[in-house]
Amino acid sequence: MVFNSFFTNLANKNLPEDTWRFHVLVAAFLSSQTKDEVTAACMNRLIDNGLSPEFINNQSVESLRDMLYGVGFYNTKAKNLKEISRIIIQNYSGKVPEKYEQLVMLPGIGPKMANLILQIGFGIVVGISVDTHMHRIFNRIGWVKTKNPIETSKEMEKMLPRIYWNDINKVFVGYGQTICKPINPKCQECNIRDYCSHGMKWKKKVSTKELKYDQDE
Repeated sequence: MVFNSFFTNLANKNLPEDTWRFHVLVAAFLSSQTKDEVTAACMNRLIDNGLSPEFINNQSVESLRDMLYGVGFYNTKAKNLKEISRIIIQNYSGKVPEKYEQLVMLPGIGPKMANLILQIGFGIVVGISVDTHMHRIFNRIGWVKTKNPIETSKEMEKMLPRIYWNDINKVFVGYGQTICKPINPKCQECNIRDYCSHGMKWKKKVSTKELKYDQDE
């Protein structure tokens, strides 16, 4: 995944801890409703300009909009990112807060994003960060029957031992992007298709085609 490799490259730059954590927050914040490649490109632009809470806070909303152009909902995100930076400077001495309750109070930061920031930036696992890909996969294979990622997260946290919470996001997000897609999933390449409603339909469809082919011959 581009998103995960971006964080790996960022970590290799030996940035100060507080700077690194703010970069993690901004990247997670921008990634919502945005392709990984676009998020990474936008982050690189911001970092080249000296990304920090002070830098963002000193920009006009209009300037931030230009920098975030291409990111999903960039107009709203420009306003929220400026406000997030102001709050971090004013309330947390320029440092990203390390408590879940503090993070979800920041504008535009929800439960999934807060979990992701804590997991990547602090190594703290307080929940499962479920995105649309994970929500789709878990419902398809029958692990949950939920209506949205937040419900899925709560159900998975009840079901899955805590020792696996840190890794499950890494495994299934990429799988949802490349194999278990929302439209035309690649069931022929899926190793868990026998446990999935879509996979079973695909197998039945293939079997029907093979039977028809044999009959025609």
